[in-house]
Amino acid sequence: MMERAARGEPLTLYGDGSYIRDFVHLDDVVEAFCLAAASDRVCNGNAYVIASGCGYSLAEAFNRVANEARRVLHRAPEIRHVAEPAGLHPIERRNFIGNPSLFGSRTGWRAKIDLEAGIHDYFVRLAARPALAADR
Repeated sequence: MMERAARGEPLTLYGDGSYIRDFVHLDDVVEAFCLAAASDRVCNGNAYVIASGCGYSLAEAFNRVANEARRVLHRAPEIRHVAEPAGLHPIERRNFIGNPSLFGSRTGWRAKIDLEAGIHDYFVRLAARPALAADR
């Protein structure tokens, strides 16, 4: 989606985009894995949730991506709402906000990069790529 936005291409959103998701930045996930590998308190075979603990509707996320593409890259991707496909997996029709508190209490970890900052960071890095600059 973000690469499409960077190229100014339309973004396709199923339905009204009201499903909620918990977006966690890859840098935060990597930090969590490093802490887990170094900790006897969590490196014990148990499962832990690595999440931001914040939920955004897909429509909010798409709007933030489109707005940041406009602001940073001067691209104007359109958001197209289409009907959900018949074969859409049931997991796509659910809401999810993770609770990372158990992992956090055992390691001190918390997500540091929120959705808006992560989107901004992506587009700033993308703007620095020579290939994108030549495409403008």
